[in-house]
Parts: sequence; C-alpha cells; structure tokens
Amino acid sequence: MATKVTRNWEFILYPESAPEGWREQLREMHVPYFISPLHDKDVQFDGTPKKPHWHVILMFSSNKSVTQMQELAEKLNAPSPAMVQSLSGAARYLIHKDDPDKYQYPASQVEEYGGVSWLEICASTTDTRQAMQELFMIIREHDIRDFDVLIDKLIDMPRLDLLWIATEKRTLAVTAYVNGRWKRMRNIEEQEEKARLKRQHEVAYESVHEAHYLAAIGRIIRDTIKSNEGTPPLMWSEMKEHIKGALVDAGYSADALEEYEKKNGINYKLRYESDTGIDVMNGKTYKED
Repeated sequence: MATKVTRNWEFILYPESAPEGWREQLREMHVPYFISPLHDKDVQFDGTPKKPHWHVILMFSSNKSVTQMQELAEKLNAPSPAMVQSLSGAARYLIHKDDPDKYQYPASQVEEYGGVSWLEICASTTDTRQAMQELFMIIREHDIRDFDVLIDKLIDMPRLDLLWIATEKRTLAVTAYVNGRWKRMRNIEEQEEKARLKRQHEVAYESVHEAHYLAAIGRIIRDTIKSNEGTPPLMWSEMKEHIKGALVDAGYSADALEEYEKKNGINYKLRYESDTGIDVMNGKTYKED
C-alpha cells in the first residue's frame, strides 16, 4: 500500500480532536477540497449514534503517496487517509446521496475550495434528468416565460443546484423550453383574446339586431293600424299574420316572431292590447265597451 499513489484522497476529522484552525491549514495548501456537512446524525448498525465527524476529500494536481498523506493526517489529528476510488462516488457520499437508509445531509452545506464544483463532480445522468424535470415543473407552475425571470426565481428560492443546471449544465435545453413555452402561451392567449373579441362582437351585434327586430315589429303594428284607419281594429290573429308577413319581407324567418317570444318571454298579443287599447280577441277598442 505504501508504494501506491493517487491524486485524490479522503479522510475523517472529529470535532473533539481536530486542531484549531484546521480549515486554514487546508487552505494554506492551495489544494482543491470538499468538506462534508458535520455528520452528527449517523448511527451504527445497532442503532447507537456515531461520533460526529467530517469527511474531507483532497484533490491534488499530482499523485500523492500514502506516506505523504499520513503526514498530513497526523497534523490534523485524523485517522489514516484512504485513496479515493471514485471521485464522484466519494463526493456523493458527503451527504449520503446514494444511501437512502442513512441520514440525508443538505447539499447546500458541502464546503468547496479551490474552484471545484461539488454539483458538477457528483451529478449523475439520473440526477441531471431529475433536476431538469423539476426545473420544467417550476417553469410551468410559475408560468415563467423569460430566462432571466427563471434565474431570479431559482436564486430567490434558493435552488443553487437547479441554477447550476440551468446556467451551466443544460442551458440550451432550458432556454429552448422557456422560449418555446413563451411562444406557445402567447399564441394561446392571442387565440383566446380573438375569441373573446368575437364573442363581444356577437353580443353587440345580437343587441343591435334585437333592437332592430323590436323596432321592426313596432313599426309594422303602427303602419298596419294607420293603414286600417276608419275600419274596425284588427284582431290579434289578423295582426299577427301582418307582422309575420312583414318580417319575412324584411328578411326574417316565418317563425321568427314565435321564436323571439319564447326566447325572451314576451307575449306580443298582450303588448298589442296594452299599447293600442284594442281587444285582441274580439277586434274592438275598449272605448266601445
């Protein structure tokens, strides 16, 4: 083992034995590293709690031997260091990401130093897909149609993991979705607005049409009465035929009068009687009574 070398190493530090200023000692080495959240909720197989500890991963630019790393571990009062077999696997273990039976520590508490990105190193294809799905759901839920609005939303949430996906990992896919959704929603809203204006126009047209219709009936009744001056007043059955004939001549259907009465709850027989003072059943004026 003493002859083996590698670039990436990991070790454990315990709060009660770690020297004061141990983070400063690591930084003075100018070596990129990750430090896990304090693992203070780990338990043994029998359920008894483990001693609180940190996991530390060092990423050198050149190979280091066990002897060299043992010297560093002794300075930090740490147990023997271990060679990192998989950097992504070791990085993910800092929060127990792949061990659902263990306590899940927050990714936001992973400490980074030296320009390395924990998210980038530990992100798997599955993680990226799940993050993309969550991003798209946020975009839909909050009706986001501009990329800058999405960025502000992720910062405010805060979701730095999704921010990294949107700005560094899958920027083209995210911007394409936001832009495509903006175009689609704009088209839907334009169609809805056209439909609203059409309905508004139809209501206005129907209102005007109805006013013309009422005016036409009133005019027909007045003209008919005037043309029959000096003769006994028409009974409603006769007046009704005059109205229907005149409505057909004006472009309305033969059943327009009955349809309009039914639709609007109007009884033109009673209205004719009220407006003219004519007994609509017997063709007499009330004055003759």
